Amino acid sequence: EYYGADGKPVGKAYQSSLSHKQILQHCLGAIHLQDARPMIITVGTHRDAVGRCSESIKEKNQQLMELLEAGSVRVLCNGEELREAIFAVNGKTPGVEDKHVAKVLRQKIVSLCPELIKMPI
Repeated sequence: EYYGADGKPVGKAYQSSLSHKQILQHCLGAIHLQDARPMIITVGTHRDAVGRCSESIKEKNQQLMELLEAGSVRVLCNGEELREAIFAVNGKTPGVEDKHVAKVLRQKIVSLCPELIKMPI
């Protein structure tokens, strides 16, 4: 799902027969075709829906870390000592905490890549 700055949906949500795990496994497989060992950043954009999931965020983090570590990639963690792979934010209506997480994420990226990098949005 994609949302504009006003919080309204933009376009239609993509429907896939694959699970999120299967899509991530496919992407990690494609990364293996390259020589580089890239840095992976995982941003969960529906922090407001965490309570509606059958799995806790801790369980999701554990499963995600297992997949990423098996994929031989470097993982930018949110809380290095806790090994949290997910930067959880509410992308629809960001609040103070969400803006703080975004700021921390930007700072971590800049510390790893101090040169100015232009990225399409």
